[in-house]
Amino acid sequence: MGTIGPRGSIGPDGPTGPSGPAGGTGGIGHSGPTGPTGPTGPTGPTGPTGPDGERGPTGPMGLQGIQGNPGLRGPMGFQGLTGPTGFLGSTGHTGVIGNQGPTGPSGPLGSKGAIVKIGSEYRALWCMEAPDVWFMDRIKMIFPKDHWAIDNTGIISQDRTIDPMFISSCDPDTLEVMSTSSSEPVMIGATIHGDKLTVNVSEPFAGSIMVWIAGIRKGAGTGYRFQLFPEKVAERNMLFWTGLLKNNR
Repeated sequence: MGTIGPRGSIGPDGPTGPSGPAGGTGGIGHSGPTGPTGPTGPTGPTGPTGPDGERGPTGPMGLQGIQGNPGLRGPMGFQGLTGPTGFLGSTGHTGVIGNQGPTGPSGPLGSKGAIVKIGSEYRALWCMEAPDVWFMDRIKMIFPKDHWAIDNTGIISQDRTIDPMFISSCDPDTLEVMSTSSSEPVMIGATIHGDKLTVNVSEPFAGSIMVWIAGIRKGAGTGYRFQLFPEKVAERNMLFWTGLLKNNR
């Protein structure tokens, strides 16, 4: 028999055969060691607010802080509504009358008057003028025929009290009777004594008597009668009234 020849070289690997069937699941092995902590995940959304807890006890009062600087002055507020008018106070005592001052310049020269409506027109009524400053009052007396007083001398008379406010408006002892008239044709005489007006008639009658009395305005009894003024003052007053009358035409 011949001898064995040399061994040939190893050939290339053949193709991989098909996988065999899967083996059965083995038992659970031992747990491995805990791995390191992973990175922190993102914060989740905020949950709903829970109910308020019970109020805790009030703490002790703190020390007073340092007073701050004054603030800026605010703007002025609106003016408030005007309050109601107060009650009129009582009249004070009359002061001592001072010395008479120098005479001032004359007022505008001219007549005093009033314009009143008469029908559909406006007409002027003018005041009476006098060299003295007079106040006047009218007293009307009405009585039946048997109301007259007859004294033992046969004088037929009737008295009336003068308005005390009129007496107070005039200088003392200046009241005078200016005129009398009656509703019947009888003779009349009238006098003033103090605050009484006495009317005497020639015979009793039933009707009325009208008496006008006058007195010098209180404080105007001296220096007013035909008071003297310089010519220039009169000229200025005349120019004033002349211009006023022209403007009103």
